Amino acid sequence: MKEVAKTDELAPFEKVTRLTSDDYVSAFRVLEPEMTAKQRTMLLGHASALGHTLSMEEIAKLAGYASYMAANIQYGMLGGRFAGYFGINGLDNKTQALAFAGPEDKQGHWQWTMHPALVDALMQLGLVKQN
Repeated sequence: MKEVAKTDELAPFEKVTRLTSDDYVSAFRVLEPEMTAKQRTMLLGHASALGHTLSMEEIAKLAGYASYMAANIQYGMLGGRFAGYFGINGLDNKTQALAFAGPEDKQGHWQWTMHPALVDALMQLGLVKQN
């Protein structure tokens, strides 16, 4: 029996990696009114960070949260809104719609690097500067 290729059934994270800056610009314009001030601050601060990479603890500090746990919830909710806009279901962590997790730092915190297409979109919108 011949195996049939399932081109329309990409893994959720693979779908995210195929998004373009234009996709993120469109999503941001629709989703921005729904963002809390802290979600917006975390998003723009993350995009402005060196290498667009921060731990969730550092992202939490951007919004004035005392712990990474609140940021995990809020940033994950924001990522979930982006994933929903794009029709992407099944991400292991909804933050993956915004960034990918890299190696841990010396304190054992994952380093989240924002997707380049999202960084480019925020630059196109004039919300962050190239660093």
